Amino acid sequence: MLPIVSIVGRENVGKSTLFNRITKERLAVTHPEPGITRDRNIREVNLFGVSALLVDTGGYFPYESEGMRAKVKEQVEISLESSAIILFLVDAKSGLIPLDLEISERLRKLNKKILLVVNKVDNLQRKRTISEFYKLGFSGLIPISAEHGIGINTLVDKIKGELKIEIAPPKSEVVHHGVEKRIPRFAILGRPNVGKSTYINATAQEPRVIVDETPGTTIDSIDITLEYNKMPITLIDTPGLRKRTKVKTDIEYYSSVRTKLTISRCEVAILIVDATIPLTHQDKRIIDTLIEAGKGIVLAVNKIDLGIGFLEDSLRFAPFIPVTYISALNHDRIYEPIKGALNVWEARRQKISRKRLAGLVKSWSDIKINALVQTGVEPPSFKIWSHKPMTQETARFIENQIRKTFGFVGVPIRINPGLQK
Repeated sequence: MLPIVSIVGRENVGKSTLFNRITKERLAVTHPEPGITRDRNIREVNLFGVSALLVDTGGYFPYESEGMRAKVKEQVEISLESSAIILFLVDAKSGLIPLDLEISERLRKLNKKILLVVNKVDNLQRKRTISEFYKLGFSGLIPISAEHGIGINTLVDKIKGELKIEIAPPKSEVVHHGVEKRIPRFAILGRPNVGKSTYINATAQEPRVIVDETPGTTIDSIDITLEYNKMPITLIDTPGLRKRTKVKTDIEYYSSVRTKLTISRCEVAILIVDATIPLTHQDKRIIDTLIEAGKGIVLAVNKIDLGIGFLEDSLRFAPFIPVTYISALNHDRIYEPIKGALNVWEARRQKISRKRLAGLVKSWSDIKINALVQTGVEPPSFKIWSHKPMTQETARFIENQIRKTFGFVGVPIRINPGLQK
């Protein structure tokens, strides 16, 4: 397993900004309002040739015992216990405050390697005042500005030096017999409060993400890697998608944007819906977005312990989507969506030979098609040659015939017409 490097500190010291700077991606939501990061955000990074897992954590209140801050504290301390190196981030702009001292007291008890990192050191005046942070009791400090990229290379080089080990390439990049071994990425999508984080916790068999009854608890998209039947898979937990009229704050706006970015990162989406009510207009919009993006889809009807109000007839507009029924809270049938997603993941990569497609075309007596070939996968794409323009009715017939003959369960299919003289 790769060594873990955790970024820890109080709220609004720039942890997510530093995480984004080191990963070179805008993976964590950054915002001047305190308390935006709640779950652990984890990413594999290359530190000048050494691989590690970098963890962004929420604002740490080491002595909170109840409420959301206590839940965040639990997530932070899970990360602290498994860390090889802790980046204790403080803020030169606001200076040393009592909460910094409380955090330092807690960190010293861990017997871990701790690097004191002073952020927002972006002018001469702040450089002159950083010596006050020596009161925290750590030898040496590293001044940086995560926002402006100042001192980041020095920090990364220091982390690499402390790790003192060479790490083998991650399993996802190991090549076997010339074929890249890929880890499937499944996004967990759904409206707010349908049980997405509860579902991930149930499958991961640990409190991997915060579960809360308040819609929008998950702000960032969080990657969780687990094994199913000895196969590694990655689940991506996302914020709930909201109707535009309900996106009243910029935090909610960024959450919606992050979810849409997650759709682009995944290969298959497990869409969780509420079993107690019919499929909503918003659920259908999510499905339309996934189909347009060419992603695989599995429907997980959650909360079956509370009754069934969901009707499969409401999926007539996308009948190729498989439906599973679960209770995440009671751990009932929770692996069925993952099993279905793996089937969809394989179907999305399926390649049909020209010979088999030619045999299918010959069986069609009612329509005149010259040729049908597959032009791509992920999503499966087909091109049809004919002497006449293809109608929507003909395109639907061809898609249905391809599905009936070759499967492609849960997978959108692209049909591209072409004319021959």
